[in-house]
Amino acid sequence: MQVLRADSERQIRAFDQQRALNHHLAGLTAYAYHSPKKMPRYKPTSEAAKAKAGPEPVNTEWARAQVSAFFTSFKVNAQAKKKRKG
Repeated sequence: MQVLRADSERQIRAFDQQRALNHHLAGLTAYAYHSPKKMPRYKPTSEAAKAKAGPEPVNTEWARAQVSAFFTSFKVNAQAKKKRKG
């Protein structure tokens, strides 16, 4: 369930980013068309700082659960074989 929720949140974040970009581009287009001399100067965003910080942390809960289930199944199978032999 968390995977679906995370994917949904990722899609919403991507949609919001695209909306913000479209809004910003519309403003710049209006400046360029109506008064190009008043067009704002380019200022780098804080994306460079985010790139230096590294990628976002990844939720590993699902992967840990899968590994745990995998090894638990080995344990259960080994116990079942011992009961059959003994």
